[in-house]
Amino acid sequence: MTKSSVHLEFENSDTIPLLCNKEYLKWSTLADTMEEFHVLRRLSKDNTDFFTSKLGPCDFTCTDSANLTIHVWRVQVQYGAQNGIIWMLTAPERGTSYEVQGNLKFEAIKYTLTKLVLED
Repeated sequence: MTKSSVHLEFENSDTIPLLCNKEYLKWSTLADTMEEFHVLRRLSKDNTDFFTSKLGPCDFTCTDSANLTIHVWRVQVQYGAQNGIIWMLTAPERGTSYEVQGNLKFEAIKYTLTKLVLED
């Protein structure tokens, strides 16, 4: 490790992959409108450039077991009484995955991700 390197470990033992959420799986397979279809399509791609344009530089990068660089953004969510974090992990040739931390119900997750995609 060089002097300018920083060693970070992303501890995800208290997060839940969004793909484990039954409501998300239903939404991702049964989009009701073209707008929802567009949102879901965008959310599954490599979103490095998209997230950078929407959220600024990533919070950190790491590598996976295939030595791909993964860019990670942390999005704090406040939705009514719900409070939590959505971790967005994306890399070329990998797509994007989401980890949810806190007491967020699907309604808050869907609202946050849809707003991210559709907001200018």
